[in-house]
Amino acid sequence: MAAHASNDDVHTDPQPPPGLPDIQDEAADTPMWVPALGLALFVLAALWLVISSAFDAPDPGEATLEGEATLEAPAPAGAPADREH
Repeated sequence: MAAHASNDDVHTDPQPPPGLPDIQDEAADTPMWVPALGLALFVLAALWLVISSAFDAPDPGEATLEGEATLEAPAPAGAPADREH
């Protein structure tokens, strides 16, 4: 331990404040074809989804159920229900 009269005391010498380290970019530049390929694949996938959903044939069973539901009218609230015994 240093004596009080010593000039080697760490607290008596002003120290510079800590700073950020220097940044060194070590990564290479990305070629332009990489983001272009990603964008092209995205556009192709979006077009495929839109076109395939536009030309998708409806399920025949689904169309029959919808047609039957729209053709049958609900009975009025006061009318007796037609039942077969």
